[in-house]
Order: sequence, then C-alpha cells, then structure tokens
Amino acid sequence: MLRNLQLAIIARGKFWVNNRAHILKPKRGNIEYLAGFLETLNYRPWITGAAQPKLTQDRLMRISICVGSPVAQNAVVAHIDEKTTPLRAAIARAEREIGLLREYRTRLTADVVSGKVDVRNLASNAIAGSPEDLQPLDNGEAIDDELQQDEDLDAVEEVADVD
Repeated sequence: MLRNLQLAIIARGKFWVNNRAHILKPKRGNIEYLAGFLETLNYRPWITGAAQPKLTQDRLMRISICVGSPVAQNAVVAHIDEKTTPLRAAIARAEREIGLLREYRTRLTADVVSGKVDVRNLASNAIAGSPEDLQPLDNGEAIDDELQQDEDLDAVEEVADVD
C-alpha cells in the first residue's frame, strides 16, 4: 500500500486528538515495535465509506496482530533503528536545508519587493552568460557554506536589530 503519511504515531505526554483518530495503548510489548508493525498493515479491507473513508473502532479492534516475545520485539526495533539512523539523519538534514531555502526565498522576495535588492539587470546578465559559466555544486558543500553564511548574517542582523 502506497501512502505518504504515517498512520501509527507514538504520542507521549499531553496532546489533543481529533475525532477521526484512535488511541491505542498496548497491554504489553514494545510500543515502537507495535507502531512499526501497524505501519506495515494495509488497512483498506477494514476501511468503510467512499466519500469520507474511515476506520471505525469496531473494525480496528477486529485486526489481529501476532507479536513475538519482548526480546524479539526489542531486537527488531534495535536492528531497524541501527539500519535507519543514517537515513533519518539525511532526512533531517534535507528538511533543515529545505526550511533554510524557503526562508531565504521569502527573505529574497521581500527584499526585491521592498527595493532592497535591484534585479533590473539580472535578466540581461543571465542572458549574456553561458551555461559554461555556471559552477557545479559538489555534494551539497557549497549550499551548506552559503546557508551557514546566511545564518551568520542573520545572527549579525538580529544583534543589530536589538540595538
């Protein structure tokens, strides 16, 4: 089953839940294992409704789950955690960079609209240049350097704004 949203979410502490969510509390076992297992299920056979598909509590409670011993569950969770650590780190880095690029785009747009940045000659310079003039980025290092410079400038500007 292809989907892009996580369905089984581990929530700790206080939180608000809407009326289309179910709260499950395992009687025993590793909660990370159970949440991961629930993520692998195809819920389509238990979902009702076409216009507003939903999984009712009654149907949810009919889903049988076969679990191994706590030792086996912990071993599976540890193995998956070990194997996915680099992937999660890469995702976190990409999300951080996307956020910085969005922030940069917003700031650049505001600077252009407010007249702080003059873009009148930008189009003619881009046309006059050639693709050979462009420098390739190697492994994202140039982006990291530029983003770090932007962060440094932001920090300097924030200090200046306080004064």
